[in-house]
Amino acid sequence: MKFGIAAKINFFTTILVIFSNIFLGWFFIRHETRAIRLELDKRAQTIVNNLAYNSEYGVLVEDKDVLNRLIAGVIKERDVAYAIIENKKGEIIVQAGRKRRSLIKEYKAQVFVKPLLESLDEFSLPSGSKPKQEKEVIGTIYLGISLSNLYSKSIQIRRVIISIVIIVMIISTLMLFIVVRLFIHEPLNLLISGTEKIGKGDLSHRVKIKSKDEIGKLANSFNLMTEDLHKDITERELARKRQAHLLKQLESAHKELKNFSYISAHDLKTPLRNISTLVNWLATDYGDKFDEDGKEKISLLENRVKRMYYLLDGILLYSEIGMDKAKEVRIDLNQTIKNVLENINPPDNINIFIEKKLPVILFDRKYIEIIFHNLLSNAVQFIDKPKGEINVTFTEDSDFWKFSITDNGMGINEKYFTKIFRIFQTLKARDECERTGIGLSLVKKIVEMNGGSIKVSSEGGKGSTFMVLLPKKKKKH
Repeated sequence: MKFGIAAKINFFTTILVIFSNIFLGWFFIRHETRAIRLELDKRAQTIVNNLAYNSEYGVLVEDKDVLNRLIAGVIKERDVAYAIIENKKGEIIVQAGRKRRSLIKEYKAQVFVKPLLESLDEFSLPSGSKPKQEKEVIGTIYLGISLSNLYSKSIQIRRVIISIVIIVMIISTLMLFIVVRLFIHEPLNLLISGTEKIGKGDLSHRVKIKSKDEIGKLANSFNLMTEDLHKDITERELARKRQAHLLKQLESAHKELKNFSYISAHDLKTPLRNISTLVNWLATDYGDKFDEDGKEKISLLENRVKRMYYLLDGILLYSEIGMDKAKEVRIDLNQTIKNVLENINPPDNINIFIEKKLPVILFDRKYIEIIFHNLLSNAVQFIDKPKGEINVTFTEDSDFWKFSITDNGMGINEKYFTKIFRIFQTLKARDECERTGIGLSLVKKIVEMNGGSIKVSSEGGKGSTFMVLLPKKKKKH
């Protein structure tokens, strides 16, 4: 069974009140009982001393009548149980009352007498001196005081004080319960209820506690925190909605742009085919009628049409990437590289080395062929040495494949490391080199779309190395 803070406070403070009242009750009972006992002792000692003083003559001459009259008056005093007068030999001269052993406290006093110094001539004594008088004990007074009234009064006082203590404990406990309930239990319940409502999503709820104590300050801080949280969540929700709306607009615009690129490139191919056909007819039917300048222009027109055709093919391919879900299959890269090299058909002066057997990876077949085709064709295209070399290597760790393609070609200046991955960007003029400027941008898009990365390291005139990092889709055994 679990107890709340209010119950614990009630329990411990009630225990404290009970023990405090018990201690105070014990203290007052002890104090009052002691006061009554001291009063009784003082009164009894006064009676026995007075009796001893008044009995001096009767004891001296052992006059029983005088002594009987004295103790008869004493025995009538309240709480006096008996009185006994003895001579100096310890013999009882007179007595009154009965000596009992229980509930009796005995007091005594000695009876003294001063001897007469008749033979002493005070006038013969030196000036300033007085005769020294000595007291003589001639008897003893015994007075028995009953303690019954003392015990009765103590019991009465004890009962009254215990009754008062019980009443005070009951009233204190009830007041404590009411105070704890009003100022601790109910405010804490309001706080608990507020946290539960806010926990369920009701951020408009506020804890209504107006007190200026610590609980009131806690409630005020709680309300301020809730307001800040509500404002923060509202702002986040608005920002999320705006972001979702912008993303939707961006996706829509991106999709429209892709569709526009695809449709435009596809539709432009038809007039290009017609132009290409027309140029072929002219070259075939009227080739012998053109002079050298005309033939050069026809050849230039054919090359421009081809370049435009290749450029449209690149745009179509670039716009298609990511439109459909990639079809991942297990691909043996050794066979892929072989197919790519057959398609490129590098010249005899270029040797291509594969350092070790390449792995089998999980990837889209078309995309992996685009990656290696563009990287290898670029390496072949830009080798300017009589004897060219291209090295294909790879390493791996638990998460990634790392492929490197290194050539000994013309190299790339560091300031172009970013430019070469942008679409339509080439290092040479297109009249000098028939390139579309789309190949490396295609590679970068495919690699990054699959969670990888690509970078280049190179030095002008000393060749280049392209490094491709592709994540592993499945663990290979």
